[in-house]
This record gives sequence, C-alpha cells and structure tokens, in this order.
Amino acid sequence: MEQDSIDGIGPSSTEHNSSVATIAGRLSGAAVKRPQITDALTQTFFEEWARVGYSALSLDAVARKLQDEWSVLGRKITDSLGPDSAFNRNMTEFDNKVTETIRKTADNISAAMARRKETEARSARDEAAPTAES
Repeated sequence: MEQDSIDGIGPSSTEHNSSVATIAGRLSGAAVKRPQITDALTQTFFEEWARVGYSALSLDAVARKLQDEWSVLGRKITDSLGPDSAFNRNMTEFDNKVTETIRKTADNISAAMARRKETEARSARDEAAPTAES
C-alpha cells in the first residue's frame, strides 16, 4: 500500500510489512502499539546516519547502540529501585531462566553434534572395512 512521504520530499516506496496496516492514512499495528520503541529506533537510526554517513550506516550498529542505551536504562531503574525490589528479583529470576535454557540448548546441540560425528566416523569405518578385505 502506498503511503505519503512523512517529510514531504517525495513519494515513499510501497509498504510490504503485513504487521503495519494503514487506516485512513494512519499507521496501525506494532508501530502504534509501541511508539516509544519505534521513536527510539528512529531517533537512534538518524543519529547513527548523521554520525557515520549513509555509506557506512549499519542496522547492526544501530541495534547495538540501542541495546546499549536500554541496558543503561535498565541499570538505572535497578539502581533507583534497589537490589531487593520485586522488579529486580523478577528480572534476576527471568535472566537465570533464560541463561539456563540457553545452556541446556547448547549442551543438547553439542551432544547431537558429537553423536552425528560418531555416526559418520562409524559409517566411514564400515565402508572402508569391506574395501580392505577385498
């Protein structure tokens, strides 16, 4: 769907993101539900663009910068609420669950890779054995 350019410079490209729909020319969906995130991402994007220029612009760099800013904000919230606050306890519990899930997943992947490697080595030995007997 075509949208008018926000800055009035010219027509914008066609929007292909199904999570964002227009109703009477207004955005809806994720862009409206979380305007703080959208605004922060937009601001960070243009700050990075101004800092490094278009040719060096990287969305990964924008994401890293935004993640760093949110980490600082999280630390400030934790510091202002105190280490024994319900928020901090819940975030610590959540962080521990995520860390444990990632650890278990990594262990499972490592075990599966070891089994596959062992199976491939066994198959290679079995294929080589009849050739050696010939």
